[in-house]
Amino acid sequence: GGLGSGRQCIGRACRSEFKIDIVHYGSFSKETPDKSKARIVSGRPMSGDVLQEYPRIPIDISFKARTFAPLSYGYTDTADTSKTKYKSLTEMGVGAQIDARYDIGRAMDFSQFYAGVGVGYGFFKLKDSTLATGSNISLLNIDVAVSKRFQLRRVSLGVELGGILHFTKLKTDTANVASDSASKMTILTAGGFGGANLGFAISPAITIEAGARYELTGLNLVSNGLPTRSFGPVFQVGVTWSPPALPFDPIDMVRSMTDF
Repeated sequence: GGLGSGRQCIGRACRSEFKIDIVHYGSFSKETPDKSKARIVSGRPMSGDVLQEYPRIPIDISFKARTFAPLSYGYTDTADTSKTKYKSLTEMGVGAQIDARYDIGRAMDFSQFYAGVGVGYGFFKLKDSTLATGSNISLLNIDVAVSKRFQLRRVSLGVELGGILHFTKLKTDTANVASDSASKMTILTAGGFGGANLGFAISPAITIEAGARYELTGLNLVSNGLPTRSFGPVFQVGVTWSPPALPFDPIDMVRSMTDF
């Protein structure tokens, strides 16, 4: 789909300004294959108004400031060595993230249904000072998700569900963590999340968004003697950009090259 806007002017007299959201192009409409569908985003188009389309590729790119759920570390229960207990390791983290979402719904006649990937990076303040001194804790977040967006004129509501990989780096001057005296650790955990966001379209290409989601990780793929987990709400705010159309669809180009 895409967005369009228009205004009819005769001399100095101008009619209504308006914007519409083109839900899908004619080739994807099963009921009316020679027509496109659209819904009004803002304004009131009238007879005689002229629509100028903003052609775009079916990819949205988001730039966000965000928080990260606090980290906890696991240790062996002295009363029962078969059990692992967890203790708070950090405060809530802060950082940034970039997301790219592809509109897979256009091929299914299901508007604004996306699949995407996100990469974020955050920093944490150590909460347990008895754990180590001179600590530097950072986290690389990689997530994949599917999302659906519902449009009401300029305002949109999005819901999403996905999976996460956390690469946590712990550097210390002195450490005595779970009997591991190493000064550097890289920990890999996996998990999932679900969330929602609100958006406001300020132009056909730019949308301001704010959202929250609940994240849970705890599947330790690499622990280096220090199993970790994180869970809790995270918050994010940013800008989503819908790039203008290219002479080709990059996803279709890759599919044709791979015969997929």
